[in-house]
Amino acid sequence: MDLFSRLGEWSELGTRIGYFEKVKNARAKANGGKIDRSDLVSATLESRNLMDFSRGGKAGRSWNNAVTFVNANLQGWDKFFRTYDVIKEWQLAMRIFIKMICRIMRNKIIGYSAKIYAYRRAWI
Repeated sequence: MDLFSRLGEWSELGTRIGYFEKVKNARAKANGGKIDRSDLVSATLESRNLMDFSRGGKAGRSWNNAVTFVNANLQGWDKFFRTYDVIKEWQLAMRIFIKMICRIMRNKIIGYSAKIYAYRRAWI
């Protein structure tokens, strides 16, 4: 194994260990300072899921040699689509839409917008 491959593995391993410790400490804090076996397993899985350069196979490796950082880019998009919650985004959009419709109706009912326009016309 050449020097650059080892350096790449060490940097990847350091990132994973740091993320593992971060997740483990967060779960221990949530459990009142106790670290459970399930916490260690989930921290391990999350640190492995952070960025796994062993994914991709032969085609992925050859493509990664041709296009810089394509493996990391694809894994980033993969993680985004796996963790993106469409339902929450839809609920947020509907809440904003409903508030907007309610304000428009309120302004129409009390004639608020007509008062503003009359005030603006008086100054023009």
